[in-house]
Amino acid sequence: MISGLTFLNPLLLIALLVLPLIYLILRVIPPAAKRVVLPTTRFLHDVEQKNPPTQKTPWWLLLLRLAVLAFLIVGLAGPYLKTTEPLTGGGPINLILDNGWAAGQTWDTQRDAALSFVQQAKRANRPVSLILTAPLAGEEQPQIFPAQSPDAVISQIKGLSPVSWPGVPALVASGIKKEETSIWVTTGLAEHGYGALLSALPDVKVVIPPKARLPLMLRPPLEEGQNLMGRAEAVMGAPSMRIQVTATDLRGHLVDQNSITLSGGQGYVDVPYIVEAKDASTTTRTQIAGRMGAGTVLLNDRNQLNTKIALISGSDAKESYNLSDPAYYISRAVQPFAQFSTGVATDVIKTNPGIIIVADGSALPPRTLSDLDAWVKQGGILLRFANSALSEEADALIPVKLRRSERSLQGSMTWDNPLSIKSINPLSPLALQSLPADIRIRRQLLAEPSPDLAEKTWVTLSDDTPLVTASPVGKGLIVLVHTTATPEWSDLPLSGFYVEIFKTLMTLAGHSDKQTGQKNQLQALRIYNGYGQLVQPPATLKPVSRNDFATLTPSSLYPPGLYGTEDESIALNLGDRLPPLEPIAAHVPAGNLIDGLSGQDVNYAPFFLYVCMIFFVVDCLVTLLLSGLWMKLRWGVAAIILFTAIAPAPAHANDAELAGEIHLAYIRTGDAALDAASEQGLAALSAQLNTRTAVQAGDVVALTPGQSELSFYPLIYWPISTAQPELSAEANRALQSYIDKGGLILIDTRDGIFRPSAPSQSAQIEQMRKLLGGLSFNPLAEAPEPHVIFKSFYLLNVYEDLALTGDIYVEDDTLDNGGAVSSIMLTGQDWGRVWASQEGGIPATRREQSIRFGINTVMYALTGNYKADQVHMNAILERLGQ
Repeated sequence: MISGLTFLNPLLLIALLVLPLIYLILRVIPPAAKRVVLPTTRFLHDVEQKNPPTQKTPWWLLLLRLAVLAFLIVGLAGPYLKTTEPLTGGGPINLILDNGWAAGQTWDTQRDAALSFVQQAKRANRPVSLILTAPLAGEEQPQIFPAQSPDAVISQIKGLSPVSWPGVPALVASGIKKEETSIWVTTGLAEHGYGALLSALPDVKVVIPPKARLPLMLRPPLEEGQNLMGRAEAVMGAPSMRIQVTATDLRGHLVDQNSITLSGGQGYVDVPYIVEAKDASTTTRTQIAGRMGAGTVLLNDRNQLNTKIALISGSDAKESYNLSDPAYYISRAVQPFAQFSTGVATDVIKTNPGIIIVADGSALPPRTLSDLDAWVKQGGILLRFANSALSEEADALIPVKLRRSERSLQGSMTWDNPLSIKSINPLSPLALQSLPADIRIRRQLLAEPSPDLAEKTWVTLSDDTPLVTASPVGKGLIVLVHTTATPEWSDLPLSGFYVEIFKTLMTLAGHSDKQTGQKNQLQALRIYNGYGQLVQPPATLKPVSRNDFATLTPSSLYPPGLYGTEDESIALNLGDRLPPLEPIAAHVPAGNLIDGLSGQDVNYAPFFLYVCMIFFVVDCLVTLLLSGLWMKLRWGVAAIILFTAIAPAPAHANDAELAGEIHLAYIRTGDAALDAASEQGLAALSAQLNTRTAVQAGDVVALTPGQSELSFYPLIYWPISTAQPELSAEANRALQSYIDKGGLILIDTRDGIFRPSAPSQSAQIEQMRKLLGGLSFNPLAEAPEPHVIFKSFYLLNVYEDLALTGDIYVEDDTLDNGGAVSSIMLTGQDWGRVWASQEGGIPATRREQSIRFGINTVMYALTGNYKADQVHMNAILERLGQ
């Protein structure tokens, strides 16, 4: 960092040399008093004569006035503190700005640094050519703008935002002359192609952000079934930090969150789930909290999943599972991502699972076959495995016609060897899976040749016989694996491909069209913007082949996001497609590196001019006192001073104004990011209140219990942070008084998993118990569907997507209609961040749900339980009858 005080107009400082002359002139003014002898004073002739004192300006007043002039001259000279590398050379300046995916985490720092260099160019009267390393969506070339005035570039930079795909620095060097001054404001990462730019511009100045701001990356777990949210990665050189990773479901509800310690050079750090695997299976989005950008987010393939898988058997007792039981292998294969159960056919069909499996050798009765056929036609997926009974007496619920007996490929009575898998049909849903090489098939059921056999075959063995076949039936699908569900006939149940078959069928379970795998072109459905939010893609993006999707690298042509349809969307994440993070600082000569630039040049001119004004006002007051005019003008001066003092008073400075308006408030937690989210969220909710209701909410107010007056606020939002210190005795008394007098506190644990009777809870809930330990209120109970909170303005439980029953806890004495109004409400949905989120950042139904719940809560706080009041119902009905 370069520091040094300099001036925009240094020649004005010459005027400071005149100040000593001014001081001398003022010291001799006014002149000495003139001597006048009057005749009447002859009787004083013998009195000793002395010259009367000369009336001069006091020295301290002279110094004050000189200080006024000095501060005025310095202020007009334009002092500013240089915090950036000074520009060298002459002519245009090439300002290269990284605006790729990593810039979402460092954009403020990069923008300030870029503006600082442009301001230097403005002072030097040099044009600037702005160059962005990342192309626009659908284009391949980076954005290179011609040289223009610094003012135009400043406006341009302020209107820029990062994108979600990597930049192409290798393509930037073309058209830039080596002799021109070039500055590269980077994210601190050495992305693909950085070497070409450094080689083409050996004298380029490279700016990197402070080490604490270097980008992070969230990557998926190495293997499924490890119960991990993901792996976090920091770039080499990043300091140790504590980060929090959150997991949310399709509706935006928090599934789990966990904190880890991360530092550069540590490699990948696993982030485990705290909840059970069956709950973690609903996760659709994982994100590093407090970090923006597509690199900090992982999306799961967003499908309308039915995660239940059921196996038809004679018993549903897990104790019957053994190494020869298909349920043993199937349950372990699907455990990480599905809910597995077994039972008799009639019970299994009633539960309407996404997939029903038939794997044992018992023949299905006609009634069961009929019920299964109707269930498949309505959209179910029936998965069958081969067995001897099926080869002897095949029923109608198979996708292809089978030969009468199984084929043995191993033993003393055959010349054949076990077969391996040869190919996967590129038009099948399994097309994205890699070809397994370690599976050996020893026995199988053969399909009778038919014209449509190749079309129905998903997986083919090395002798061109099918291993997996499928056929649509109505809205559903029947799939047959031509070997057993146990290792008796093959190694398939012991392989990862076995798991992938179930996962692929699971992604089809919620589709209206079970043959979606035949659609080979995937169109961008939603893409990330530079801040990690899903938005509508531009029409310029072209579809990508399903076969190429597995090896696709995110770019401006194929941005990260969701591809496919609303029913079947496949996620393209940065975390599983980009190489390990690498710092660019290690590849830049020390003389060309500008490390830790975090702000613009500081302009001190306003400070000097402000002090000049203060001294001038003091001079005027002193002059009035010395001249004797103060007594005549004192009231006018006092009025001016009083008006000046109260004019800039902040809003809501007095109790009357707070009492005259409705203000939403939140309790400060000490977590700056969380407090900012609470303020932004309540401000967004206030705007919705003003738009949708008769409530006119004012500005949001931050409160510190024990120091702030709480009685002015009908609703106080309290997000729980593990960093918040315990409440003082004064704070407890203030909160107790607030709830005793009818106030409502909305407590948000932000973890979504609160259960009052659970023996162990999340860190936020444990912290909440400590914070509320000094308060007295009734026990909390789950708000039932008829509770007034669900109908105080909107009928929240009418629409399934917006329903909130089971997520809100209130005091148990408010559960009956006409009961008391709850002074405490408890939720775990992180409403502050949801209210503050931009449109497109979360699902539309989730955002609308949050707004409606917020409005209902405000109405409940303002009006109580009037909508549950039945006292006057008879009188009302009687009047209506009249």
